[in-house]
Amino acid sequence: MASKTITIARAELTADFSRALIDSLNAELSGLYSEPGANHFHLDPEEVADGRGVFLVVYQDGTPVGCGALRLLDAATAELKRMYVSPTVRGTGMGRRLVAALESEARALGVQHLVLETGIRQIAALALYRATGFHTIPLYGEYCLSSETSVCFGKDIQEEIMVLTKSELLSSLHNEVRILLHLASKVDRAKLGYRPTPKQRSTIELLKYLSMMGPALGEATKAGTFDPAAWTAAEQAAEPRDFDQTLAAIAAHTDTYTRLLADVSETDMRAEIEMFGDKGTRGAFMVNLVLCSCAAYRTQLFLYLKAGGREELDSMNLWAGVDSPEAV
Repeated sequence: MASKTITIARAELTADFSRALIDSLNAELSGLYSEPGANHFHLDPEEVADGRGVFLVVYQDGTPVGCGALRLLDAATAELKRMYVSPTVRGTGMGRRLVAALESEARALGVQHLVLETGIRQIAALALYRATGFHTIPLYGEYCLSSETSVCFGKDIQEEIMVLTKSELLSSLHNEVRILLHLASKVDRAKLGYRPTPKQRSTIELLKYLSMMGPALGEATKAGTFDPAAWTAAEQAAEPRDFDQTLAAIAAHTDTYTRLLADVSETDMRAEIEMFGDKGTRGAFMVNLVLCSCAAYRTQLFLYLKAGGREELDSMNLWAGVDSPEAV
């Protein structure tokens, strides 16, 4: 199936397709909240005029499928309004892209804080905002009048200095692939069954594990949740590979990591997730779980090689992925 082309662009709030999206949003909210005063539909075109805010529309193959607005409340604070994604495309990441686009527009306006209101029955919206780094805040403004149904969120979006940017992370993952392939080239095919102790993986079993671990952990981190079924499927796919097939699978990780991180924004990297009982930013998990696991297990492969007789290998092989120059 051909992939869909997704674009997000500014639009006039008064345009026919914009009004159609807003009408769909209003109808959905009216069905969810029948309580008097529970809905807050008001948004004037002047509030999203240049310099004061923006109205964005999400298109799938040229068809409008979602929208969102940003309006300034004061010089440092802006509010997300009129957030909507068509039910036919929900669950495909449209909402996350829309939030990221609106955050980018907010930064361009010099905004430091974002706020928004949603409702207690919009479960998907509540999950989206938490996943993109928002936290609950006290009700504000007109939403104080709908305290039984309104939930307000806030987020600081001041530019932060990333310890490791996305491009640097990708470069580090690519380097892990290169070093691992270098070490794997030192494996004696006659010793693929070598294992240091009876309970440890053999060399080929370790390589098979390395052929699926990094991308599988990366997929889980990107999704923000560990899927045991997906992990098991990746393990089962790796099991029947022979040595050459295993090396080919590892070599493919370079492209896999590139595709994996292609649509992950810096905002996504800063968003908090929880896996294995720990909470942290998605970026921290990418480093501490994915990147560090790759480094740890290729170190284990290096130790296997040394214990198996490759005494000439040294730290240059392990950390730089090259042979030490011959002594003159």
